[in-house]
Amino acid sequence: MGIRSLTRWRALVRQRIPLARKPRVFKWKMPLDTRRAVSSYINSHYDFTVDQVLEECREKRVRVPSATWVKTFLLKSSFSYRSPARTPLLTEEHKKKRLAFAQKYVNASFDNWIFSDESLFSGNPTNAKLWFKKGQQPLLASVKHPASIMVWMGIGVEGCTEPYLHEGNVISESYQQCLRTAYLPFVAKHPRPRFILQQDNASMHVSRSTRAFMASNGIEVVSDWPPNSPDINPIEQVWGVVKRRFKNRRVLARNALWTNVRDALRHVDPGPFVAKMGENLRKVIDAGGGRI
Repeated sequence: MGIRSLTRWRALVRQRIPLARKPRVFKWKMPLDTRRAVSSYINSHYDFTVDQVLEECREKRVRVPSATWVKTFLLKSSFSYRSPARTPLLTEEHKKKRLAFAQKYVNASFDNWIFSDESLFSGNPTNAKLWFKKGQQPLLASVKHPASIMVWMGIGVEGCTEPYLHEGNVISESYQQCLRTAYLPFVAKHPRPRFILQQDNASMHVSRSTRAFMASNGIEVVSDWPPNSPDINPIEQVWGVVKRRFKNRRVLARNALWTNVRDALRHVDPGPFVAKMGENLRKVIDAGGGRI
């Protein structure tokens, strides 16, 4: 205590003025059984809000003072409440097919595989993150009807096919035109090795007319690709790389969006992504056919 503070304190004592004291705060410590109960509720119900957890605790006669205590405990326990990433549903039948596919091809060579898929690109930035100071409210203007395009492409060890822009809805006829325009010229430029086209089980990929088109043009496909398995397809990582480049960029014109996406795809090196295919299949085996 300094000299000034001591002098002031002595003066207050002589004048019999009561000294200010900090109010005593009651700190409630959450019992072990309460912590276990709250954790079990969250682990079994990931979609529960803090209020729902509090209501569940009170129904089970678990002592919890307020929703604030529940939120504080969850945050200190490394829980976070945020929107999950969307992923296709995997049934037990899907997992069996994924596991069988992984065990069949885990040691295979993918030098002659062409991994393909379509992806939607939007000219409106989504989930953009911006730097701003405290007290500021950043605004990101959005377009009511943004430009969007559906793009197909294939990747392999030999490189990438030309990106193809689908006009309108993707149906069997448009997919066959895509193969005629983008895939067959790529195969003609690389006669060796004999390529195998990987595609998912979308209706336009496996329709009767598409299968007849592939048979007449000598296109060999992977017939046992498991359903709902974009996580093991290397081209999904290529889509992710390109979309991250356009995350905070707004493109109003459809032609400009197509030009930007096409130029970005042409500069992607697919080799490292295709090389991880064996690693992806080993992860599927370790997960028992589950998501990786």
